[in-house]
Amino acid sequence: MKNETSPDKLWLQKEVIEYLRCAPSSFHSCERYDWLKERAIKDGRRRKYKKSDVLAFVERLQKSA
Repeated sequence: MKNETSPDKLWLQKEVIEYLRCAPSSFHSCERYDWLKERAIKDGRRRKYKKSDVLAFVERLQKSA
C-alpha cells in the first residue's frame, strides 16, 4: 500500500526545496543540513531531493525549533 501524502505536506516539501535552492552556499555548509545535502541527487547544477528525505528534514527542523 502506497503512502498517501497530504497536499499540505507536498506544498511544504516544495517550499523547502525552493528555499534550499535559493539559499546562499553558506547555508549548505552548515553541519545541521549536511545529512540532507549528502542525500541529494545531483542533476547538473540543481539538487533534487527524495520526498522521504525532505519530509524527514522538515520533521527534524520542527523538533529543533
